[in-house]
Amino acid sequence: MAISVGIRGAGAAGLSLARALLYRIPSVNITIFDKRERLPHPKRTFCFFSDSRSSCYPLATHLWKAVSFSGIDFSRTIDCSATPYLLIEGDAFFSKVLQDLESQGVQFHWGCQQTEVQDHRILTNLAGQTFDFVIDAAFEPTSRRAILWQSFAGIWVEARHTVFNPDEAVLMDLGESSYSSPVSFVYLLPTSGNTALIEHTSFSRKPMSRDWHLAECRRWIASKGLSGISERDIENGAIPMGLVPEVGVSGNLRVGSAGGAIRASTGFAFQAIQAQVDDIAVKIAGASNNEGSHQIQQPSVFPAWMRLCDFLFIQALSRAPENGGMIMGQLLRRAPARDLIAFLSGNASFLQALQVMITVPKVTMLKALCLG
Repeated sequence: MAISVGIRGAGAAGLSLARALLYRIPSVNITIFDKRERLPHPKRTFCFFSDSRSSCYPLATHLWKAVSFSGIDFSRTIDCSATPYLLIEGDAFFSKVLQDLESQGVQFHWGCQQTEVQDHRILTNLAGQTFDFVIDAAFEPTSRRAILWQSFAGIWVEARHTVFNPDEAVLMDLGESSYSSPVSFVYLLPTSGNTALIEHTSFSRKPMSRDWHLAECRRWIASKGLSGISERDIENGAIPMGLVPEVGVSGNLRVGSAGGAIRASTGFAFQAIQAQVDDIAVKIAGASNNEGSHQIQQPSVFPAWMRLCDFLFIQALSRAPENGGMIMGQLLRRAPARDLIAFLSGNASFLQALQVMITVPKVTMLKALCLG
């Protein structure tokens, strides 16, 4: 008899989990509940360094084999051809994955404004259903407390002439620090010689407004002397940095941002979600083979040492915000290239992470951590 799985939340985590389950257990019956309408999802992109473990990478619409970092007094470019930096456009991801899941028999219930998870049941304002496994992939970031927030807004632009280098992504062009925003930067993701996403991001005590981010984008465009630029589309959002993971209980797993998949020091989550959902799919496949055993434990996304390092890093940024740019700048300027890419991707070993972390100004970090 096929096992049944109920999922609350049809965002990137919920849909990725359904894909992973169908890959591991083709006969599984999946039902997904979401409060939103089917499409469109909020406009956004997913960016990350490649990792052969995920089946989502063929959905990437662009990749860069070199990335650059810069600040007031430094600039460096790193060859990342071994692990290219990828971009998946949200619209393409959601429409393709939804189509694939529906074609494989996944049932969707949209517009469920009231949805509650109870062990092996999902209750909506209309009815309740019982499943062998229930996974909560829903996440409301504004309902959670965080040490810092990563907020952002970007503009998809088109230039009349060739002004961008589509082979290199600018991941961080650091700006000045302030009390409200310890780290502020622009990143540039060119998809051709005349099209790009230009996005402004801040690590802040609270999410900054979309209009402020967009104004910073336009100021940056002007500062680079870019002319003939037309704005085609806009995206924005906010990601909590430094959440304490909520550990699920048997029969009520959490996945995605709600399950601790947000990397505290970077805000990256998509790549971690792919590893997390595959881990859960493997565990469910194993548990379903045990007669009457439909209980698995919440998996940990990141090792304990990485969670501690990330926590200390963002605590330092929060407690000494005026030094945020200097701390980040020294790390980006001095960290060994290979170790830095591994650290940002979340795939660093302890020794690689240590090689990155020792590049930060130690006295400044210690003073910041001793404050408050």
